[in-house]
Amino acid sequence: MLKKNYYKIIIIVILIILLNLIFPYFFSGIIIPFVNTKKKKSTEVVIAHYKEDLSWVDKYIPKEFKVYIYTKSDQKPNCKREYVHKYLDNVGRCDHTYLYHIHSKYGDNNLAENIIFLPGGCDMLLPFPKKLYLLFTLLNNGVFDFYCPNLNYHFYPEVTDYLMEDLVRNGYCSSHQKNRHKDCTINKFKFDNIQEWLDYFDLKKIKYISFTGIFSIKSKIIYRRSKSFYEKMIKHMDYADSTLNGHFLERSWYTIFNPN
Repeated sequence: MLKKNYYKIIIIVILIILLNLIFPYFFSGIIIPFVNTKKKKSTEVVIAHYKEDLSWVDKYIPKEFKVYIYTKSDQKPNCKREYVHKYLDNVGRCDHTYLYHIHSKYGDNNLAENIIFLPGGCDMLLPFPKKLYLLFTLLNNGVFDFYCPNLNYHFYPEVTDYLMEDLVRNGYCSSHQKNRHKDCTINKFKFDNIQEWLDYFDLKKIKYISFTGIFSIKSKIIYRRSKSFYEKMIKHMDYADSTLNGHFLERSWYTIFNPN
């Protein structure tokens, strides 16, 4: 009986280690925020908006956070709190929006110490639990230099290549109903695969990968790259609404901010 219990403990320990290796924030993202006593400094929230209902912003985003909303349609955000608003051309989806904010605010004292990047559909639970991701990202604000609730170890590059090829063949429609178009074509420009994208921007091999466009950073890590780097990258994102390069960028954020 005692030996069986030891086996169970060993299996549980192995599973915990594997989970933490594959999903680096699986445990730390739950435990560390409650034991971290450091005072969180200024925070800004960047929201990539198309036609989504943004009433969740009033409910979940703390009032002391400065909110930037970038809209890529003719609709006005329907949240009631104060926010800075700007209309952008409908290109490159949310990742282009994040790049635009970084590039336009790049410089001394133009960015808050902590930045949270969010798509407009953060109230969704299916097919991705974005509302849960949002809550964990808010909980971990200011704790890590880079935090993404679904960051995972990229041990399957062949699968990523296959998924990218499938996107090109079959297209991709937004998971948010209000953002879906009749034409779900993915538009390619310059790069046929993610390795070509990485080589062109001199990015190292992807170690950790993320999805859904929900993450937070400390602005200091933005300056690990030059402003010209972000300018060069954004020029490869503004050629269409639904872009293959956008999917490459979505999977590259950790690598971009952690060049070493």
